[in-house]
Amino acid sequence: MRVHFSKNPSVRPATSSPDSMDHELGLAERLTAHVSGKARPFRLAEVFERLHEYEIAIVRRQAEAARRPTIRTVAVVVNWLSNGWLFLFGGLALWGYLGRNGLPMVLTALLSLGIAHALYPWVKSYMARLRPMDRDGALESLLKPLDRYAWRGGHCMTAAAVSVPIGCVMPGFAPALVALLVLIGWARLAAAHHYPSDLVLGTLMGYGVAWPVSQLCLR
Repeated sequence: MRVHFSKNPSVRPATSSPDSMDHELGLAERLTAHVSGKARPFRLAEVFERLHEYEIAIVRRQAEAARRPTIRTVAVVVNWLSNGWLFLFGGLALWGYLGRNGLPMVLTALLSLGIAHALYPWVKSYMARLRPMDRDGALESLLKPLDRYAWRGGHCMTAAAVSVPIGCVMPGFAPALVALLVLIGWARLAAAHHYPSDLVLGTLMGYGVAWPVSQLCLR
């Protein structure tokens, strides 16, 4: 017996028999059913689809705010800088400030970035989550995205992966690093390139890679 689920949660899926499982089961019940072998495999994409209406509302509010000229300019500049230039110039500045003592920190950040970005394309293509601007034609993209899909947030992942080694070497910079991460996350929402969950999971991926690398290399 197979149960066919529609991508549109408002459309009731067809079932192959009257005694098939109710598609209205909650998330916890569906996970339990999967463990017991009574349901099809749990898919993370379905969770995101259930969150879509809540998340797209947040994106719309930030995109609406970014229509003001000053806010729009800030959002575009932050997005452009966080494409890579911000981390390059920031890393060079810190290296210049610390001299040779900053070399382990820079190398650790580069190693963390290398690992995170090696995993990033595979994860992103596997989920293939369309960007908010592609799901909602009323949303305007402030600038061209670097790739097609939204999940996970690569800019926040990069910022997190770079922040951990810096924070380990210079803990006093931690508040500024967190503020920078929040600013980048906001800019990605305002550009209609990401959902909030993309940014959270991208950040967790960056921290998840950089923390063990930093503990290993900066002890």
